[in-house]
Amino acid sequence: MGKQKRKITSEDLADNSGSTAMQAQEATRPQEARAAARVRFRAVALALLLTPLNAFMLLHTEVVRFQAYPTSFALFGNVIGFMAVLMLLNALIRRRWPRAALTAAELLVFYMVLCAASAVGSDQSGFLLVGIISHVTWFATPTNNWKELYGPDLPAWLTVQNREALRGYYLGASNFWRWEHIAAWMPPLLLWLVFLLVLVGVMLCINTIVRRPWTDAQRLTYPIVTLPMQMVDEKEGFFRSRLMWAGVAIVSVIGIINGLHMLSPSLPEIPRYVNIAPFIPQQRPWSAFPAWRGAEVDIGIFPFVFGLGLLMPLDLVFSCWFFYLLTRFLAVWQSSRGLDNVPGFPFDIDQASGAFLGIFLYLVWQIRRQLGRVLRKALWNDPSIDDSREPMRYRTAVLGILFGMAFLIWFSTRIGMSAGIALVFFVLYFAVSLGITRMRAEAGITNHDIYMSGPEVVLINAFGSQAFSRIDLSVMSLFYWFNRAYDGHPMPQQIEGFKLGEKGGMSLRTLPGLMLLGTVAGALSAFLVMLTVMYQLGAASGKVAVSTNLTEETWARLANWVSSPTGPNWVSLTYRGIGGALSILMLTLRTRGVWCPFHPVGIAMTGSWFMFRTWSSLMFSWLVKYFFLRYGGRNRYGQLVQFALGMVLGDCVIGCFWAVIGASYNIRTFNPWP
Repeated sequence: MGKQKRKITSEDLADNSGSTAMQAQEATRPQEARAAARVRFRAVALALLLTPLNAFMLLHTEVVRFQAYPTSFALFGNVIGFMAVLMLLNALIRRRWPRAALTAAELLVFYMVLCAASAVGSDQSGFLLVGIISHVTWFATPTNNWKELYGPDLPAWLTVQNREALRGYYLGASNFWRWEHIAAWMPPLLLWLVFLLVLVGVMLCINTIVRRPWTDAQRLTYPIVTLPMQMVDEKEGFFRSRLMWAGVAIVSVIGIINGLHMLSPSLPEIPRYVNIAPFIPQQRPWSAFPAWRGAEVDIGIFPFVFGLGLLMPLDLVFSCWFFYLLTRFLAVWQSSRGLDNVPGFPFDIDQASGAFLGIFLYLVWQIRRQLGRVLRKALWNDPSIDDSREPMRYRTAVLGILFGMAFLIWFSTRIGMSAGIALVFFVLYFAVSLGITRMRAEAGITNHDIYMSGPEVVLINAFGSQAFSRIDLSVMSLFYWFNRAYDGHPMPQQIEGFKLGEKGGMSLRTLPGLMLLGTVAGALSAFLVMLTVMYQLGAASGKVAVSTNLTEETWARLANWVSSPTGPNWVSLTYRGIGGALSILMLTLRTRGVWCPFHPVGIAMTGSWFMFRTWSSLMFSWLVKYFFLRYGGRNRYGQLVQFALGMVLGDCVIGCFWAVIGASYNIRTFNPWP
């Protein structure tokens, strides 16, 4: 039995990915279904028109007030909220003008394009880039010595050097739409946009290669696409479910009451969680239990996370909260041994990053035969290998990866980075990205930020800052805008878009172009909205919560690297190795049919900044799902899922409503997201 299990679930699955059964199913698809899947440009136009409004809302919630973070979760709540409003309007149009209504495929395209735009137009991406390329010019002083320390290493063609043009950006009470301001900002931002398009394009090529073994052979469930798919598929009867509407109603009432409480504190509030941090001893070693000094330890239920947790496989959601609590208790033990004085304590981020790298290595080994098939098709056009149903031809995907990586390395060397370091940097970046994408496709993990654990951190820990030149370190710092955290990552959104396109009966060949179009629109909207608002409010005027705080991190860290060179951090490397080894061990046991109650996604999630607030919601999801499956059966569980999806949808709609109100009047409003 063990050998048979291994044969079905491991690398041999890749060879079955082109099965005749799947081809026969594709060939017999009804013509009317294919016609319904045709997408007119109006769906794309709607998403593009809403992108600036989406960017404006995200800027105010994630940067100006630093209050809500809808793009920090796997399911973009802002996109679901916009989609729900669009579907309501579409239903009204269908009753009056049926032919004018959007089809299910068009609604899915709207979702994909707006997701692509949101992934690059958030506080961890486009907004952050704007601040990074101007920070040194404005904040360099004789005290910090930044201008002399590494100012000459920063390329003038990728940064803003005109200090007078930055005055309005940082102090406010000005107007961006003046030629001298536009001329200072747009050339470097447009060059960074080209870099971003190549980066995202490489992700699309990688996703094209791994899509078939994951989707057709291993049949990963892609839990995150459940809600948008059920929303547009009339056969699911999603909007006819009373349980779904009950979930919407409950969280809507909570959201409205708590939103009114935010506007008028004298009104009552419905608490969603309890902070037990005050009841934990403040002395060592128990002071190490909170995620950081002064952090809350929340126990309660966030409906948004609770609902998503019910969609995750039982062992995976168990591993998330179990390993998080285990990590916190390990931090207490480490503190009792005096390790809290070691840089990097409590090393949870190192373990998480190592887990994702371990997952990547195992994935490459698992699909090695698929990689061989791809190369045979790309190099020799093997006629026995069919890539007609893929988002792009395998030859195009392979060439896209090769030329894309060559461009990224060339771009980095033009700035001054060594070619070898650039190669390792981007290999590590795409390795972690692929690990996150796989965990999203398999487990539907709710969030995966793994804060401050990008390739530059791995390199510094492995070799020490003294092993790199000052300009190498400066270029790594310039790349901080897509490496600070990995929440809102574009790559998982892409492969989930492919899954939605397949389920919606669309031709996958059109999707990469649409996603790149959404990327362009999202990045440009983020740049222009950020600049317009900051020239009004002032990024350093005190009216904006975190704009300069986030950009300060990378340059202060660079100053520390340059002024205080360090050697390898063996403790950090050890924990990173432990995380990678444990993830490979767990995946090997599970693949070989050996019972293992844990999944490496739990280790990977321990480094998530949001886990300190969401762990209890996931724990309650696991408890409820366990008892429903054990005592109620799958039918009862299916009803529970409808209720949970209603809770998620309600939180997204109410959250977007209050976010738009807050952005319009620049006031703090209710935030349903943790």
